[in-house]
Amino acid sequence: MKLIKSQDSRAVRLLQTDGEVIEALQVLRCASQRMRRMGVPYWQPRELGLGALIGRRICGELIGGFENSKLCATMQLHLHDTEFWPEAIRGDAIYLHKLAVAERHARQGWGDTMVSWAAVFAVRESCSRLRLDVVPGALERYYELLGFQPVGEVRSARAGGTVIKMERLLKM
Repeated sequence: MKLIKSQDSRAVRLLQTDGEVIEALQVLRCASQRMRRMGVPYWQPRELGLGALIGRRICGELIGGFENSKLCATMQLHLHDTEFWPEAIRGDAIYLHKLAVAERHARQGWGDTMVSWAAVFAVRESCSRLRLDVVPGALERYYELLGFQPVGEVRSARAGGTVIKMERLLKM
């Protein structure tokens, strides 16, 4: 994955150091706490461990959004998702997970910036779809505004109920 500049002072790229991973972990943990306060206990604490995130960085799956060299947002991109999309054909989609924006950068367009970067990356990887899963509620509507459509539901013990599978078709 290469650096793709999205705006003059913004850049989205792979996280490169363990220090950046620690910053991403802080963003994820704070976002998880905000979600829990909204009644959406989606990410479990065991999913937000430093070792797992370092592994994601090493695999080239942990992405950061930076403004003036400061981490503002993070997400994970995967080539497959056997938990929520076991029937999917490999190589047809990129799976977006754990998109989180630092609270001080909320409502500044970072979600759109990160999803747009993921879409460009997916097309570069010859994938025609960008997929994600979300618990029903406000985030579902948010992703619809970013061009995703619900395409199914699946029960998830980890998420504590139903998860909406969403997909954004990409122009190749």
